[in-house]
Formats: sequence, structure tokens, C-alpha cells
Amino acid sequence: MSIFLVALCILNAFTCDLLIKVCVHLKLTSYNQIAEKAFGKWMSTFVDILTIVSGVGSLIAYMVLVGDFGCSIMDAVSSNCSRPLMVYILGLVTIFPLSLLHSLNSLRFLSFVSLAFIFAFCVVVVVLSIMSIV
Repeated sequence: MSIFLVALCILNAFTCDLLIKVCVHLKLTSYNQIAEKAFGKWMSTFVDILTIVSGVGSLIAYMVLVGDFGCSIMDAVSSNCSRPLMVYILGLVTIFPLSLLHSLNSLRFLSFVSLAFIFAFCVVVVVLSIMSIV
């Protein structure tokens, strides 16, 4: 399994390198433009659809994690935590206001903070895994 993950990591690095070279060489700035230049308008639309599906899938995954972790945290304070209610409240308080923004430019700092938290979460998982093995 770990060999498979290493192979995927190498393929991912190769793909990113290839995309950067194509963007620099053709002076393009998005997946959409690369797809349109290489395959035409229909592939550009297909890339847009895949981007939307990927974004919605990520949003669903984050909401599931928020529901799980939110209820775990709330169980320490109160014994009656409704997971659907937790997801609904956090979605209403966080995701809905962010979706009302006209420009995503104001979220660039929030994006950096979220990446920092993801990195910290990965570090915690690795440290706890090593501690459980030892």
C-alpha cells in the first residue's frame, strides 16, 4: 500500500510539473484555458464541471468532519449532541456567509490559515500514530 502511495505522489509531482511548464510555455493561467487550448470548448466545459464536482465533494467531506469533531467536542461539555443539528448550525454560521461574498480574493488569508490547520492536523496524526506504534 505504501508503495502505491509513493507512486501516486511521484505521478502527482510529475503532473504538477507538466502543468506548470504548459502554463508558462503557452502563457495560460487556468485548467480551463489549458483544456480549451488542447481539446476545444467542450473539454473546457467538462473541466469546469469536474471542478464544481470536486469542490462540492470537498465541501461534503469537510461538513462530515465538522459534524464528527463538533459532536466529539460538544460531548465533553454536554451529553446531548445532535450531529445533523451541529452540521446545520456550522454550515449556517460559516459556509453560508462565505458563499455570499462577491469576490474570493478576500478569502486568501483564510485559505492560508486553513492550510496551516490541515498541516497541523497531519502532524498530530503522524505523531499519535508513531506514539501508538512505539
